[in-house]
This record gives sequence, C-alpha cells and structure tokens, in this order.
Amino acid sequence: MRAPNVDVGKWRNLVCLPMIVILPVSMFADDSKAVLRSNSGVFLNKNAAPATSALFPDDLVETQKNAVARIEAAGSTADISPETVVQFEATNWFSIMAPSP
Repeated sequence: MRAPNVDVGKWRNLVCLPMIVILPVSMFADDSKAVLRSNSGVFLNKNAAPATSALFPDDLVETQKNAVARIEAAGSTADISPETVVQFEATNWFSIMAPSP
C-alpha cells in the first residue's frame, strides 16, 4: 500500500541520481596515506616515532641499529631493516636512501 501523494519515481531519482554521481568520484579518493608501525629507535621526520603513526607523502622514516619498522599502505606492506632511511612517496610508494651515518 502506497502513502498518499508520494511519487515513487521522483523519490527514486532524488536518491539514486546523487549516488550515481558520488560513488564513482569516491573511487578517485586519495590513497597516498599509510601506517607506520615501529619499535624504539625509529625516527619519523627526525623525531622519535610512536609505536603506530600515520604516514603521509614525503615523510622520512629512519631506523637505527637494532630497530625495525613496517609500512602498511593500500594492501601492501614493507618491512624496513635496521640502519635504513626511507622516504614515503604517494606515487612510487617509497624510496630507499643511503644508510644514515
């Protein structure tokens, strides 16, 4: 039984048309963020990194002797070895630099 004065076609258009526009646009959302998981001896942008931290493009991750880190982003994972410097990039995921002195 229908409610009086309700045009189902207009209601459907009011709900469905915005969804048709919004959902495809959401597919182009920014996937350039990641999560850094680390132990002591890991630095994020030259500061001591917490156990878990958000990672954004151009962030610098440095692991000291006996320290390791893990970067998790968009279904991928990278384990960072001791004495390694990594710069997180949105397009190439990350780049490995020379070990810190």
